[in-house]
Amino acid sequence: MLLAANDLCGNDLFVGENVIHVKSNSELDELSNDFNINVLSNPFDINAYISFYLTKQQHIKISLFDIVGKEIVLSDMIYAAGKQQFVINSNEYNLSKGLYILKFSSKSGYELIKLIKY
Repeated sequence: MLLAANDLCGNDLFVGENVIHVKSNSELDELSNDFNINVLSNPFDINAYISFYLTKQQHIKISLFDIVGKEIVLSDMIYAAGKQQFVINSNEYNLSKGLYILKFSSKSGYELIKLIKY
């Protein structure tokens, strides 16, 4: 089920299970998942496996936020069109147990995904 609402900036929010899609009003010509993100092992212990698919080459910033808002930038680069994969290794980023928010950002908007480290 997908619910729609507006934020305080006039952007449209589309809320699905564990994912929030945010698009500016100028990008709403189609309601689709720009990133097609898939997370394997959520909740995760040591590794979370992230895959996403892009329909075109674009600049993507991928960040992880802890419960107090501290940002860890995992990637900030131009990705080619097609399927992309990476691993979040909790030892590499010194992640403790808890709730995290994974943020995928592009020019057209961003998506937030809830991750749980146990």
